[in-house]
Amino acid sequence: MHYKRWRVHGDPMAGRRYDYPAVCSIEECREPTRARGWCKGHWKRWRRYGDPLAGGYRTKPGLPTAFVEFASEHTDDRCLEWPYGRTDSGYGDVFYEGHKMTAHRAVLLATIGPPPEPDMVAAHQPVVCHNPPCVNPRHLRWATQAENVNDMIKDGTAHWLRT
Repeated sequence: MHYKRWRVHGDPMAGRRYDYPAVCSIEECREPTRARGWCKGHWKRWRRYGDPLAGGYRTKPGLPTAFVEFASEHTDDRCLEWPYGRTDSGYGDVFYEGHKMTAHRAVLLATIGPPPEPDMVAAHQPVVCHNPPCVNPRHLRWATQAENVNDMIKDGTAHWLRT
């Protein structure tokens, strides 16, 4: 162990490189520190969602499904953002009707029903909304993958075209 410390840090008595507190720095969390001053759970949520307080195991069962039902009755024209776990690309993530899917797809299923064609995707309305976590049913529609890609190109949100 001392040899490894000497090789890595130049000092055989070197301890940890960073001086983090003994417990997680998140308020009301008393778990031991693992990385970045957070416990293992908060660090994993930061890795997955980019926020140590986002998503994760503390969400009460049933709340995401209840939010899908709430969103399906939403009548305002402003964006309604998904407050629970998100995918790496920012879209809401939910387990709905026995399947894991994006939250905007779940809201469309609850509002309109299944897509007219089985290969259609849940898409945000072109020009109306560019916000991935938005689940406002007024901003959503069923579209083919080709239509969705054309909308992204038209709106300038196609990430593969950005420089």
